[in-house]
Amino acid sequence: MGMLTILIILAVVYVVLKVINTKAKFDEADARREAEEERVIREQEELEEEASIRAEAIDVDAETESVQHSDWNNDWSIEE
Repeated sequence: MGMLTILIILAVVYVVLKVINTKAKFDEADARREAEEERVIREQEELEEEASIRAEAIDVDAETESVQHSDWNNDWSIEE
């Protein structure tokens, strides 16, 4: 084998390894981005759930107050 053949083989190996390394970096970046997107989605779902729980708590308080006020206005006595 001549020196030129060895240099060509080394150049091809270098390019192949460089392409594999670059692809691995892109895959890693994609995985990080997907993990970040999933984290953001989870946080949004948790915030929506908390808001829903707060809204339900407010509704329950309003219903409770409404029932209490209406009970005060009803005359439950049997006086005639």
